[in-house]
Amino acid sequence: MQQEEHQWLIDIIKDRFQNMYGLELTDEQAERIHQFEDDKNVYSATDFFSEWEEWDFEWASFKDILTEQQFETYEEKRKGFIQQMETGLKEADRARAVEIDYHQELIGYYENEFLPDFFNDRFLQPLAILPETKTKVDFLKAEYRRYLIEYRKHVLVGHFRYARTFRPNLLRISLLQLKLNHLWPDYFYFKRKMDESTKAVAEYLEKKVDYLDDRTYEFVRKKFDALTVFNQKNEANYFSDWTGFRFTIGEMPPEELRICRLMGLVLLDKARYDWRE
Repeated sequence: MQQEEHQWLIDIIKDRFQNMYGLELTDEQAERIHQFEDDKNVYSATDFFSEWEEWDFEWASFKDILTEQQFETYEEKRKGFIQQMETGLKEADRARAVEIDYHQELIGYYENEFLPDFFNDRFLQPLAILPETKTKVDFLKAEYRRYLIEYRKHVLVGHFRYARTFRPNLLRISLLQLKLNHLWPDYFYFKRKMDESTKAVAEYLEKKVDYLDDRTYEFVRKKFDALTVFNQKNEANYFSDWTGFRFTIGEMPPEELRICRLMGLVLLDKARYDWRE
């Protein structure tokens, strides 16, 4: 970087701190803050700061760069910025409250309408009772149980890392969504987290379910069709006036959808994989 361009960056930092904090930085202080910002902004595909971690990193760095009096001024301004962020998180969380009711209605449908028929007919679970496949089904169900435990930890760690205690509604929604994965196994995402040995067992069972009686899948398809109708009504009931962002996933190819649904059937667990509220 040319000297003139570098000095231009240093001057920008000094102007920014004057405007934000009312602080008069020396060139040396601005240089060190420039180095701090370079460290903070280094790109990584796997490691990155949450907003809270950025604030903590900044606090630790500025405590070493600023004078005692400058740091007191910085801390006072910092408190104001953090309070604004906390207020924004709380307001965003209040807006999500309706999603709790939506998910509770959906879970109620799963438990009372969608799932019971699957457990009333043992012939809907042929792979779980056939000697040549039972051991592999048991293994895959044990791996799915482990996946759910790890995913729950991932949800909790991510929530408190980014939202701390300011978004209790969002935490509740995330756990309700996790409960749905306990009720009906999400084979699509589970498969993408498998190691090679687990994937080999899964693909073996995929070939087996591909040969199941068409009446089995027809029963599953009708149940999902009814679920779709219910969910459309449920969404209309809770989100008819929704103006926020809506995320939708494109349709899965029919054969992949069939396999995912049948493998969900294979992994179905009456004990709901030991779900706990």
